[in-house]
Amino acid sequence: MKKKLLMVIAALIVLSCALWARTITLDEAIQSAKSNNISLEMARMNLEMTMRDNGMLSSFLPNISLSGNMGIDNMSAINDSKGVYNEGISLNLSYSLSTSLIMDKTIKDLKKEIASIDYSSSVDAIEKAIVSTYWNIALARESVKLARISEEDSKATYEVVRKRYQLGQVNDLAVLQAELDTLNYESRRKSYEDNLELAYEAFSALTGIEEKGFETEKIPALSALNLPEVDILIAQSLSSSGDILKLKKNIELARSQAKDAKLAAWAPTVSLNAGFGLGYSIRNYPMPAKNLNRDISDSWQIGVSVAIPISNYIPGSAAYNGIKSAEDGERIAYLSLQSGEDSLKNTVKEGVLKANQAASAIDLAKRSLELAQTSYSISKRRYDSGYISLEDLRSAQSQLLSAELALLESRMTLVTGLYDLSFSLGIPFEEIISEYAKMEE
Repeated sequence: MKKKLLMVIAALIVLSCALWARTITLDEAIQSAKSNNISLEMARMNLEMTMRDNGMLSSFLPNISLSGNMGIDNMSAINDSKGVYNEGISLNLSYSLSTSLIMDKTIKDLKKEIASIDYSSSVDAIEKAIVSTYWNIALARESVKLARISEEDSKATYEVVRKRYQLGQVNDLAVLQAELDTLNYESRRKSYEDNLELAYEAFSALTGIEEKGFETEKIPALSALNLPEVDILIAQSLSSSGDILKLKKNIELARSQAKDAKLAAWAPTVSLNAGFGLGYSIRNYPMPAKNLNRDISDSWQIGVSVAIPISNYIPGSAAYNGIKSAEDGERIAYLSLQSGEDSLKNTVKEGVLKANQAASAIDLAKRSLELAQTSYSISKRRYDSGYISLEDLRSAQSQLLSAELALLESRMTLVTGLYDLSFSLGIPFEEIISEYAKMEE
């Protein structure tokens, strides 16, 4: 009696926790990650650094320096004076006008665009990871629920077998088998609970949400999928993919850098230098004041120089090789774009294939579940009536749990596959569902 009372109390506690558990939506998880994810914060800081380092003002600012001096020169070896005390200040300005300024703005603008694309890609990568982890939690929670139900069924079966053993209807081996089943289902339930705990930990690392035990949205129950032709989806993906856009920008950057390398190597550099100085000196230092000679002087200079890099025209020179390397970089950028497009095409094809396979698997899993439920119901009645063995009942119970888990996994595979496809196509997941899928009624 006491044991049953404890079981009821434990069940009530579990039920109350489930009723009061907070539901965290997928959108809430993504928004939390944008504020708390360390990798995303690092990507944001890298973006800001790139934007700051590629500002245009620094390219047009001259080099300005201000210097001062103070000292005593010993002149005793030259005349009767003891020395000269000097102090002065000078202001210098220099500026080099080179052909690199022609491509500088283009190159810096492209670097900033690529940095922005990289940041967007980082956001997408975090969102993908959150989507996967979030639905893993949903699957793990449902798996735990099913495992608990199966465990309770196995315990109920064990009680029936034990009573039948007391009545002499079964032998002690049947009792041992029933007890072993109970332990096996308990072990499976604990394994699913461990998986759920790991999923919560991974989710917390991504989003900064440390709360555990929260409810998730229900795994969307999709009943049918009708995606467009693969070629249509590939064309849409190529036009919207951030990765492809980055590769195209890399081509523009490599082309600009190749032009810049040629201009820097072959074109002359014009330099402007200007300076102004003011000096003050005292002779016969440190003689009495009446014997000191004081001088104040000022000077200025301005000059223009032109440097023609003749050696850069020689094949094999560092500048000449640099130009060749820049041209190779442009060709590599074109090949990278081709490789990226081929990879994206394969990704979309595989995504469509897996999504269609998952949709078909859902139909099969639903039919299998219906058969497993019917089989278990019949087996339970026949076992209670003594027509089948415990082994047959155990088999039906195991098939039922396997069928329930298979349906859950198929649904999650389809959902995560469509999320991946939505990232590739640049289309919100909800739009894909509304246009190409049907929900179960």
